[in-house]
Amino acid sequence: MRKNAGDQSMRREGAEGKGAEDGRAESNGAESERAEGKSLEPGDPEDERAEGNRSQRFGKAARRPPRTPERARARVMYLLSARDYTKAQLAEKLRKSDYAEEVIEAVLAEYADLGYLDDAGYARDYISAHLGQYGRLRLMQELQKRGISGELFETAYAGALEGKAEEEGFAHAPEEGEYEQIRIRELLRRKGFSEKPADLKERRRLYAFLARRGFSHASICAVLAASWISEGSDGSELLNLP
Repeated sequence: MRKNAGDQSMRREGAEGKGAEDGRAESNGAESERAEGKSLEPGDPEDERAEGNRSQRFGKAARRPPRTPERARARVMYLLSARDYTKAQLAEKLRKSDYAEEVIEAVLAEYADLGYLDDAGYARDYISAHLGQYGRLRLMQELQKRGISGELFETAYAGALEGKAEEEGFAHAPEEGEYEQIRIRELLRRKGFSEKPADLKERRRLYAFLARRGFSHASICAVLAASWISEGSDGSELLNLP
C-alpha cells in the first residue's frame, strides 16, 4: 500500500513539474511574440534599455550597435521631437548611453549650426514662462542646472524683462527690483497671502516662502515694509526678519 501511495505521489509531482514547464514555455513564447511584434526606432529609449539589458546578461562583449555619429543623430532627434533641451542636457544623455566625447561634440555642434539647439533661446523662453512664479535667483539656479552659463543667463534675463514690459504695456522696462516687487505682490494675491502678516511667526513664514521662490531680500522687505509703513509704522519690524 505504501508503494502504491509513493507511485501516486511521484506521478502527481511529475504532472505538476510538466505543467510548470508548459506554463514557462507559454510565457516565454508570449514574450517572444510581443518582442517580435514591436519595432523600435534607433533613438527610442526602450531600444537603449534593451541594449543595456543585453549588456547586463552577456557582459561588455554583448553585441550592441556601435555608437556611431549616425546613431547619435537619431537619438538626439528622437529627444528633440518631444521637447527642447540645452546642449549640456543632450550631452549628458549621450554620455549615459556610452557615446564618445568626440562624437557628442561633433553631433551637437552640427545640430546647433542647423538651428535645432539654441541655449540662448531656451533660457529666454524658460525665464519668460516662469517670471511670475520665481525670482531672479531661483531662475538662475534652475538654468544653471540645465547648463546655462551666468553670462548667457544675464543676457536672457534682461531680454525677458524687456519683452514682458512691452507685452504688459509698461511705458519703459522696469528696474529689476521694481519688477520683482510687482511679481511678489501678484504671487501673494494668487496664493491668497496677505501682505500684512499679523505677527512675527507669520512674517517669517511669508519671508521664507518668497525666499525659496528666489526673490531677493531687498525686494521681499520692500513689499512687506510698504504695508506697515502705509499704516503709520516706520518699518522697524523688518529687523526681526531672517
